[in-house]
Amino acid sequence: MQLNHINILTTDVARSVAFYEKLFGARKIFEFHENKVVCIINGFEFFIQKVDEVIYPEHFHLGIRTDHSKLDTLYQVARDLKVPFIKGSNPEPDVFEYDEYRTAFYLTDPDGLEIEVYTPDKFVLDDEQEQAHTCSSLCVNG
Repeated sequence: MQLNHINILTTDVARSVAFYEKLFGARKIFEFHENKVVCIINGFEFFIQKVDEVIYPEHFHLGIRTDHSKLDTLYQVARDLKVPFIKGSNPEPDVFEYDEYRTAFYLTDPDGLEIEVYTPDKFVLDDEQEQAHTCSSLCVNG
């Protein structure tokens, strides 16, 4: 078993595809029809579906993990594109949060989906725990 994709919502498919392409290097790989496409970022598929109104529940967000050099690059690209940064757990808008576990910034896509861009500074689980957790959560035997 493998976690395969997420379906995000938009009021404008072309605008959302362009946003994810410019900021995260997404590639559109399939178009179901004018109202739904499949994109991919580093092997993870996400569907972008047109709806009349986008409403996400409180605390729902997309997390994108990267390394420090790419985090800084993504931050600068987002600033250049004038992407809105939000507080999330940042001390102020448009400021990185540094804590003992990760470095992060939060922004929103064109339809208000919160996106956390982060790099782990400290592993929460050691390698053995991570492997056991991953297998027990994702592996299906027989």
